[in-house]
Amino acid sequence: SPPSSPSSSTFLSSSLSLSSSSFLSSSSFVVFTIILIILIVIFIIIITTIITIIINLFIILIIIILIVIFIIIIIRRFYHHPHHPHRHFHHHNHHHHHHH
Repeated sequence: SPPSSPSSSTFLSSSLSLSSSSFLSSSSFVVFTIILIILIVIFIIIITTIITIIINLFIILIIIILIVIFIIIIIRRFYHHPHHPHRHFHHHNHHHHHHH
């Protein structure tokens, strides 16, 4: 009976140790996987956010450029004759030439 008891105890301890080690390995793997997934998700979110920001910036830039172009066109149309006497002169000259 006494020789059997230590053996049984050793076996139990060994089994427990092995199980614990296996559990730790599995747990670490799970933790690693979770961390990896979280990192991937964070990376995707960051990339998406950056892309969205870039797209928004591009849209804003395009809108600003369009507005500026529109304003320039309007200004040029409204102040075309007063600000360009040369063109008026050229036009007059052309007319004169045609008449002549």
